[in-house]
Amino acid sequence: MKKMGILILLLAVCLKLSATAQFGERLVWNGDTMEIFSEPLSLNEKLYNQIQKRLPSTSCTALWRGYIGEWSIQNDSLFLESINEFTIDGLKKIDVSDLVKNYQDNNGKVYASWVSDTLRIVDGKCLHYVHMGWESIYENEYEMLVENGVIKNINAVQNAIIIERKPELKVMELLN
Repeated sequence: MKKMGILILLLAVCLKLSATAQFGERLVWNGDTMEIFSEPLSLNEKLYNQIQKRLPSTSCTALWRGYIGEWSIQNDSLFLESINEFTIDGLKKIDVSDLVKNYQDNNGKVYASWVSDTLRIVDGKCLHYVHMGWESIYENEYEMLVENGVIKNINAVQNAIIIERKPELKVMELLN
């Protein structure tokens, strides 16, 4: 019985930890700073694993991946600007220059040629907070199709405020 109780407690803790909204990556695009609700770095498994080895062992349930990447879009191409660890004092850059040298262009910029995916970009007010991953809904959302680091297509969505009706309100309406 004691083992079953411990198992249930452990399962509850694991489920609780995995149900945390995540910090997004940062993206500078057209002079604005937005958030990427995707993990472009994880698309390069070798680079991702090497960077994971450089991260401190501290953890934060709102940052499962252990870092916040800073990205930019220049001339329809995606670039990795920096990798940052999250500290009490704010973001602190981690030196990964030796790991990304094979991706640098002639200007020394890290061209994200490994990214071929649809990235979710959000901006504006959070209209509906969901305490899970990147499920929250924001005023402005973009689905950005990237192929080998080149932006191929962008779908923009402007969301309206979501008003949830509580089930008890429906019951009260029926009683009146």
